[in-house]
Amino acid sequence: KYCCFRVMTNVWALTPTAQAAGNLSRQEFITAYEIAILEHSQGDLVSDCNPRSEAAHFYDMATSRAGLLTRQMVVDTPIAVFLSHLTCMLHPDPANTELYEYYVLDVEDVMAMAMKRLVASSGGGLTRSDFVAHYVRDLGGTRDVAMTTFDALDPLHTNFVSRAALHHRMRSAFRQYAEHNF
Repeated sequence: KYCCFRVMTNVWALTPTAQAAGNLSRQEFITAYEIAILEHSQGDLVSDCNPRSEAAHFYDMATSRAGLLTRQMVVDTPIAVFLSHLTCMLHPDPANTELYEYYVLDVEDVMAMAMKRLVASSGGGLTRSDFVAHYVRDLGGTRDVAMTTFDALDPLHTNFVSRAALHHRMRSAFRQYAEHNF
């Protein structure tokens, strides 16, 4: 939210009438927002980004078409509204996305852990609970991503993947890790 407030502070600083009156018209906000985003992003915007239309959309959501945007309206705006607009425009750092785990965990480590658990298994396969527990403990991943990964290994949701099924589905199930590791 700090980043969002810096952009909004820049909006107020760029608009003399906002400093004097404490509020902004729609057009004043759109112009100042566009300038503030361009300055804050240092030109590193997503290629299909349109700060002008994003500003208009944000203004309409924040004011509910009340006519003027006040500092208090900005303060009261939920963080989700800020983030939905800023992340659309700025190149996201993978650390701030749900994909982060796929960047930091190496596909070879995930496959090695799965194979190690398969070898240690006495049941001829891999259980969901064993995979998730070791994914979280051994690799430092999250339970949610472990569950999603196991779902790709176990599309019928039996909570068990046989040795043959693991070998057959491993590459496609672990594709996300390979795609995000450079």
